[in-house]
Amino acid sequence: VAGTILAAYASFIGEEAVPFLLAAAFMSAPGGILMAKIMMPDDGASGSGRDNDIGTAAVARARGKANSMTEATRVVMYDENGQEVELPQARISAVGPASLVEGGGKADEVAAAETFEEGQRPANIIEAAAQGTQTGVKLAVAVGAMVMVFVALVALANGMLSGIGGGIVNLADGMGAPLAPAAAEWLSTISFQKLLGYLFAPVMFLIGISDWEQAQIAGGLFGTKIVLNEFVAFIDLGAMQAGELTARSRAIITFALCGFANFSSIAIQMAVTGGLAPNQRPVIAKLGLKALAAGSLANLMSAALASLFLPL
Repeated sequence: VAGTILAAYASFIGEEAVPFLLAAAFMSAPGGILMAKIMMPDDGASGSGRDNDIGTAAVARARGKANSMTEATRVVMYDENGQEVELPQARISAVGPASLVEGGGKADEVAAAETFEEGQRPANIIEAAAQGTQTGVKLAVAVGAMVMVFVALVALANGMLSGIGGGIVNLADGMGAPLAPAAAEWLSTISFQKLLGYLFAPVMFLIGISDWEQAQIAGGLFGTKIVLNEFVAFIDLGAMQAGELTARSRAIITFALCGFANFSSIAIQMAVTGGLAPNQRPVIAKLGLKALAAGSLANLMSAALASLFLPL
């Protein structure tokens, strides 16, 4: 987590949370690597199998000798379905005597051959700056649009849930068997985040929030962080009245919320990757949910470790 982001978090929940935020930021990095290795362990066969399993492997097929500095080649890419996609004429610079792989070889064997399409390399620094600016603007627009769409989808889901709940309340009233006020209020205000709060309440209880009501509140905040983003969750945490959560519970949930594991981050990754490397977008979509789970588990592990050292 960047320093500017930590400052934003602290502005939402108070300066007393700064030590917890700093500790969470340092603990989340190795925790994320640990969870990633657990979820996708090393098979011990480095470089075995087809590189298409983890991305798109570029394979250069030589049309002559590979010793020339400007040897013309045909560059073939493999799409997510394993089909060959031939790129336009390319050139290879600084090609040594190492063999170019024919038909589905490993991409790292031709990594020394720096390939680029004709006309893609900027002519000078001015053109490079112009291309970089255009790419940056496209990425910014794509990221903003992706986040807006994901937040809108969550709002749509919440609207559907509250509509169904309100319909049940109205149906019960129409049949002359009104629901209890608490049940009617719960159904009328039901949301995706609230359901996730009930789902994560046992998890919050297990990581150290011993009061069940506070565990439900903490679970709701964690659900908000996953469905929307951690900014909204920290804002909700900062807006809570004194007494709703104890100082210990606030510290634990601060550790659990300090991270980027949410659906909005998947959208941002897809937008950025789609702008810089469109052929890798299916890989991000495929691994996005696993990354979300690994990041969330890393945050929860940090919170559980912190609860061991926080006074009761």
